[in-house]
Amino acid sequence: MTTSSDIAPPGYRYVYTKYVTDPRTGQRRYAKNGKCFRFLVKD
Repeated sequence: MTTSSDIAPPGYRYVYTKYVTDPRTGQRRYAKNGKCFRFLVKD
Protein backbone atom coordinates (compact mmCIF):
# COMPACT_ATOMS: atom_id res chain seq x y z
CA MET A 1 0.00 0.00 0.00
CA THR A 2 2.68 2.50 0.90
CA THR A 3 5.74 3.21 -1.16
CA SER A 4 9.17 4.35 -0.05
CA SER A 5 8.20 7.97 -0.76
CA ASP A 6 5.09 7.54 1.44
CA ILE A 7 6.84 7.28 4.81
CA ALA A 8 5.09 8.91 7.76
CA PRO A 9 6.84 11.88 9.41
CA PRO A 10 8.62 11.27 12.73
CA GLY A 11 6.16 10.83 15.59
CA TYR A 12 3.30 9.88 13.27
CA ARG A 13 2.06 6.69 11.63
CA TYR A 14 -0.52 5.71 9.05
CA VAL A 15 -3.67 3.85 10.06
CA TYR A 16 -5.72 2.01 7.42
CA THR A 17 -9.40 1.15 7.79
CA LYS A 18 -12.08 -0.27 5.49
CA TYR A 19 -14.79 2.16 6.63
CA VAL A 20 -15.37 5.44 8.46
CA THR A 21 -18.32 6.05 10.76
CA ASP A 22 -20.17 9.32 10.12
CA PRO A 23 -20.33 11.21 13.44
CA ARG A 24 -23.72 12.77 12.65
CA THR A 25 -25.64 9.77 11.33
CA GLY A 26 -23.65 6.85 12.75
CA GLN A 27 -23.64 5.15 9.34
CA ARG A 28 -20.55 3.46 7.97
CA ARG A 29 -19.03 4.95 4.82
CA TYR A 30 -16.97 2.53 2.74
CA ALA A 31 -14.30 3.62 0.28
CA LYS A 32 -15.75 3.90 -3.23
CA ASN A 33 -12.68 2.45 -4.90
CA GLY A 34 -13.04 -0.70 -2.81
CA LYS A 35 -9.74 -0.24 -1.01
CA CYS A 36 -9.43 1.65 2.26
CA PHE A 37 -9.11 5.01 3.99
CA ARG A 38 -5.72 6.17 5.27
CA PHE A 39 -5.24 8.47 8.26
CA LEU A 40 -2.12 10.08 9.67
CA VAL A 41 -2.15 9.88 13.49
CA LYS A 42 0.30 10.73 16.28
CA ASP A 43 2.11 7.82 17.92
